[in-house]
Amino acid sequence: MDSTPARTPSSPSTGRTRRDLLAAGTAAGLTAAGVLWWDGLLVGGGPRVEPTPPGTAARALDPALQATLAAVQDRLLPTTPDSPGAASTNTIGYLDAAMASPDVPQDTKDLVRQGAAHVDRSARWYRKNRFHELTALQQDAILRGLERDIRIGLRWLRAMLVLTLEGFLCDPVHGGNRDEAAWRWLGHVPGPPRPTTPYLRMDDLAR
Repeated sequence: MDSTPARTPSSPSTGRTRRDLLAAGTAAGLTAAGVLWWDGLLVGGGPRVEPTPPGTAARALDPALQATLAAVQDRLLPTTPDSPGAASTNTIGYLDAAMASPDVPQDTKDLVRQGAAHVDRSARWYRKNRFHELTALQQDAILRGLERDIRIGLRWLRAMLVLTLEGFLCDPVHGGNRDEAAWRWLGHVPGPPRPTTPYLRMDDLAR
């Protein structure tokens, strides 16, 4: 499969490498995007959302939805011979944990599901297959078409990019960034305090 990522509104062609962009995002943090990671013990307790390990059944996503969202994440952040990506760092496990969390806004969850359904409908309409069954070029064409849909498509792409990067860059305790692969690739050394239990608070990405 082609490892060139789909162009998104948040990843224009600027001449900077993906590593440069992700390193900058790590340094700045993702709080501006609406997400904060916490240790439940440090904030006086809270809902603990156990991550979904690679290769295990999802809790919030049915198999069809999981396959679609994993394929989308793979196009937004593909794994290459030189760099980890969504598939190799279990970003879908992080997303499943977020979808199962009572502390993630329902509007965000609804947007994720609605966008995935729209993507699969487009794939069936144009290619007579599910999105995850298409070639990389066919998948990219559908994702780029969503940029013109300001009602759901553009908001959904932005939300999926945020959620994919969160799963890629987060502390592994939250389910993504498997084996700290993204940190090692970026040369990032996390400082204390490190979270010891998974706890996620998220602003509404559907706004």
